[in-house]
Amino acid sequence: MALHKIFIHKRKPSSRGFTLMEILVVLVVVGTIASFSLFVDIRNYHSDAFRAERTTLITLLQTARANALNNVGEMPHGVAIFPNDHPNSYVLFDGADYATSNNSTHQIIDAGYHVVFDVDSPTQIIFCQLSGDIVTSIQESTRCDDAVNRYDGKIVLIDTERGLPFDITLNHEGGISW
Repeated sequence: MALHKIFIHKRKPSSRGFTLMEILVVLVVVGTIASFSLFVDIRNYHSDAFRAERTTLITLLQTARANALNNVGEMPHGVAIFPNDHPNSYVLFDGADYATSNNSTHQIIDAGYHVVFDVDSPTQIIFCQLSGDIVTSIQESTRCDDAVNRYDGKIVLIDTERGLPFDITLNHEGGISW
């Protein structure tokens, strides 16, 4: 039987590493991908923050309407949008008007994202007790049911970062749609 000799050749370790050009190309590719993903993340952040702000306002309107329908405190309920004494907040109040409502019962919710409202948007929405009808103000001498200023219209939120408007439509019977 023949013996086979096995020769093991040892290789010299390569002394060649990455060149400066190869490292720069990899850094440029990684930097490009990272900057693109950062841009996408910022757009998503603004979009999500605006949606959250819109949802906050819609939830407050629905809460005020539910309180009015359930006759909580036997009075109308409403939402003031960025009133003068709380310029970057929404205020949930009870009473015929924000200006004459009891300050101790106000629920102040700060705006979390910078939005502006169209000039035609109302500054307060009031829901009549038991009916849930929407008015923009109630005179001292009249009851909510006798109010002549029923409101049919919309609140227009404008996303200042992206320049996009969003409508919340209200009808005089208390309907809120978006």
